Amino acid sequence: MADEKIVNYLFIKMKVSNYKKLAAGCIILLAAVAILSYIYLRGHSGWFLRNLWWICILGVIGEIIEVFIALKKAVKPSERS
Repeated sequence: MADEKIVNYLFIKMKVSNYKKLAAGCIILLAAVAILSYIYLRGHSGWFLRNLWWICILGVIGEIIEVFIALKKAVKPSERS
């Protein structure tokens, strides 16, 4: 797999396959926290804990957008400068 593309986005520099696994893990983790916080923390008196599920959903959306941008900017190792 010498021709596999490399993601060089913000502070991340790794192969596309590894980046997809990392991004999928982050998305799944944020989605799980959103579901659990919706179930267990909806009635909490604190603003942050009461609205944590919305914050996690926004994080999932942001992560998906970031993945598309990073994959669009991925380059082959021979094309890097």
